[in-house]
Amino acid sequence: GSNIVYSRQDAPDLARLDDLFVNMAKSRVALFPFRVVFDGNIAYTIGGFQQERLARWLSLPQVETYSPADEKIIRLARQHDAVVITYDRYLEHGAGDLILVRPEEIDENLGL
Repeated sequence: GSNIVYSRQDAPDLARLDDLFVNMAKSRVALFPFRVVFDGNIAYTIGGFQQERLARWLSLPQVETYSPADEKIIRLARQHDAVVITYDRYLEHGAGDLILVRPEEIDENLGL
């Protein structure tokens, strides 16, 4: 969650997460079920005008906050043998066994 929201910009923007789900829907592979994990401090870093949108995301059962989010994401990916859509490489976590895919490379990196 947070990794996508903060990607390639100085300011976080939840629209990037919305865009990711549009791209996932267009993918040639089903990327569901999904989980979104935000850093625990996301509510303090998202601008006031986006707080309502964040509250909607956080009300979904597949979305949660966790600190540190990286640990939770890696644990979920290993438990469910899941793909992680992220800009992070998790180098400091020894996550070489995980399939990490950048949002814009969903189909290409999944071998389709």
